[in-house]
Amino acid sequence: MGIEMKSSGVVAFFDILGYKAFLKHSQSDEVATLVVKTIANAEDAVLSYIEKTSDGEEDAKGFMGHARSVVWVVFSDTLLLLCPFETSMSQVDVVRRWHVMILAAQILSKYMFEVGLPLRGCISYGHFIHERNCFAGKTILEAYEFAESLQVAATVIHPTAFDELRRTVEPFALKQDLTAKLILMASLVRYEVKMASAVQQLHTLNFLAVKGMTGVPSAWVGDCNEIVMRSFTQHNKTLGEKEQAKAENTAAYLRFLENKFPGSLSET
Repeated sequence: MGIEMKSSGVVAFFDILGYKAFLKHSQSDEVATLVVKTIANAEDAVLSYIEKTSDGEEDAKGFMGHARSVVWVVFSDTLLLLCPFETSMSQVDVVRRWHVMILAAQILSKYMFEVGLPLRGCISYGHFIHERNCFAGKTILEAYEFAESLQVAATVIHPTAFDELRRTVEPFALKQDLTAKLILMASLVRYEVKMASAVQQLHTLNFLAVKGMTGVPSAWVGDCNEIVMRSFTQHNKTLGEKEQAKAENTAAYLRFLENKFPGSLSET
């Protein structure tokens, strides 16, 4: 689906940890083909999951319409999601598009982790320009720079994007809107995130809040270290010193989520 060349809305930028090392050391065309197909089919997997679980939405058809409004640009180890907000949209629809984008990012992160392609990413908000596979704009650059700086397989909300999200969603949460309450109380978790040059308090996306995608419960067997190492080393990926540090940071993050939401790992 195309969008107007200049838009305002939400941007999510992801890259796959260890992907370059995988390409460099992979000796199997069969494995490489499987990995490429998994990345290429990520959009379909996410939309299928949303469709199957949207029955509880007040307007399931409308919700899927919002989900399909997200534009996916996928290349190599990068996945870029663009969710435009039309000027004519009601505030209710704006909240629903925030929900769709956050949900899509949660599902994508869970899915890719389970198939051994853990993501790090950033969600930003503002203006962007997009035409086919070409894109530009400060909002995309912000998301890219934050994602590249992360030393953990997690997705963060850029501080300016969180301010906009809270400004938009909080009034609905105060009115007991279930979607708004879920976004603020279960989907977003404040955490001390290890960046390339510092540790920063940021709101992160709780991807354990969505159920498992692949139907392979073995992905979540064991303690946090075992779970993370299984994902990080799948497809015969090797871990250098930097990748090992990111794996350790990811295990610490999973332990944090499990402590904050007991049973999260066992319910995947």
